Amino acid sequence: MTKEQYIDTKYDAYLRYWANIGLAAGPVAVLSLIPLDYLVTPANFMTFLVYRVITAGLLFLLYLGNKIRTNRSFQSFIVIAAGTAVSTMVAAMVARFYGHQSPYFAGFILTAIFVSGVLPTPFRASFFASSIVYGIYLIPLLLYDRITNVAFFASANILILTCMSTMLLMRYFSNRHLFREFGLQFDVEQYKNTLEDRVKIRTTQLSRTIRDLEAEMLERKRAEAEQESLMQQLHAVLKKVSVSRKEWLATFDSITDMISIHDMDFTIVKANKAFAGYFGLEIADVLNKKCYDFFDCKADLLPDLREKFSPAVTEISDPASGKILRFSVFPYYAITGELAGTVHITRDITEERNREMRLIMSERLASLGQMASGIAHEINNPLATIAGCSEGLINRVKQDRIDPELFESYLATIQEEVMRCKAITTGMLAVVRNSSYETKDFDMHELMDKSIELIAFQGRLRDVDVVKNYTEGPLELHGNEGELKQAILAILTNALDAMQERGTLQIGTEIRGNDGVISIRDTGPGIVKEHMKRIFDPFFSLKSDRGGTGLGLSIANRIISNHHGHITVDSDAGKGATFAIMLPLKGDNAPPRDISI
Repeated sequence: MTKEQYIDTKYDAYLRYWANIGLAAGPVAVLSLIPLDYLVTPANFMTFLVYRVITAGLLFLLYLGNKIRTNRSFQSFIVIAAGTAVSTMVAAMVARFYGHQSPYFAGFILTAIFVSGVLPTPFRASFFASSIVYGIYLIPLLLYDRITNVAFFASANILILTCMSTMLLMRYFSNRHLFREFGLQFDVEQYKNTLEDRVKIRTTQLSRTIRDLEAEMLERKRAEAEQESLMQQLHAVLKKVSVSRKEWLATFDSITDMISIHDMDFTIVKANKAFAGYFGLEIADVLNKKCYDFFDCKADLLPDLREKFSPAVTEISDPASGKILRFSVFPYYAITGELAGTVHITRDITEERNREMRLIMSERLASLGQMASGIAHEINNPLATIAGCSEGLINRVKQDRIDPELFESYLATIQEEVMRCKAITTGMLAVVRNSSYETKDFDMHELMDKSIELIAFQGRLRDVDVVKNYTEGPLELHGNEGELKQAILAILTNALDAMQERGTLQIGTEIRGNDGVISIRDTGPGIVKEHMKRIFDPFFSLKSDRGGTGLGLSIANRIISNHHGHITVDSDAGKGATFAIMLPLKGDNAPPRDISI
């Protein structure tokens, strides 16, 4: 390739690159001034909008054309056509809005500047495009406009001509500079290639001379060079290993969770600062000691980890600090693939559990508020009976008509109604009482019956048929009975709200493998598909106008999850919904995770 060809190729690529940018920005610039039309001349807004859309479309077509063809003549034609289109649009706007004194006169200045010097083109094309723009500005004004302000008209022409002349000079010198720069680039590349060829030839000659005259010395030096290279590589590798070790230790000690690494005998071989600092010790003081010297790390359960090759997660209570800690044990393996020990990660989750407890208690209190009105109504019935019996007894005492058998019957009725009131208030308080997190074995059927009884106290089951289909025998689970009752109440309440407290509520239990399954089906309107994925989201509620908090199902889902179970929902719009709760049977599940609540 000759120098002239090289310069032409580079210049053409340069022109095409900037033409692409200018033509791509053109439609955006033209359309972006549409709001200005509306503000300046509302009467011409629709007409000017048509002008701008047509001009933007032409610029876009020119942009596409610039993508297809790359020769310089076509590039010049595109620039001239773009300038002509934009100046024609501005001339049409000027003709409709104040003639030679139109505020759109600024558009001619911008168009002239753009085609004269901003967009890279050959000087002739820039000059020709500038002349067309100026002609489109001047000729219509002279032919169709009456010049009422000669000074303004003259200054406008001088400004346009000055801008065009300045930009044309800039374009002329810019093009000359580009040609010189491209020529220098060609010379540098040619000189570089010549130097590379000379270096190759000289290197070949020198290598041949050394090989012929000093073969043995070359071999010795090569060996020494290889040895030196190996030493440097070894030092570099050792340095990288040292830096990596320091970075690993810094990262290891920066982790706020307590981390310790143990061998197969539960001896601590590594620990981070958080682990040692928790006990007020230095790292050296905890190494080579057993993990159960510091935590109840379930050392008796770790042999199962060796067999299962899987992580184990539990939560422990530290009696010394009163904190709740999540204790995770992960296996780690040697390079050979054999189990080499375990990694223990301990995290303080006390505050996390406290937050969950506060959230659960807030939902319980919200549920209590909803229960209050119904329960108050239900308590009125036994209170009325008590009042009637006591009034009858007082009248008989006043009339001195004392019948021991009748008195005993009245007092028995009063006692029965008092115990009924006590059962209602006790059941209500059990929902919101903030008890310690105790886990025990319990019969899920009894828990379900107590939950249904508590709802019955509210009077919400008068028009609801409750159909129980329990599996034979007790359904024994292990967990926190109070939390699971709250979860069941949330789902039952949600079902009754959906049915508007009338219809059929089907409650069933069954055993599937190692899981107990509790199903609650209502005959409400069902759940639409767009809500199915959000029903367990916190604060998502379709009952906000009726006092719903949007936390009931979210907390129920969290409680079930913390008991190593899960909830599924099956619903068709208009056909009710079925909530299925799956929980591990007693003896087949790990302790619930929420042990701090």
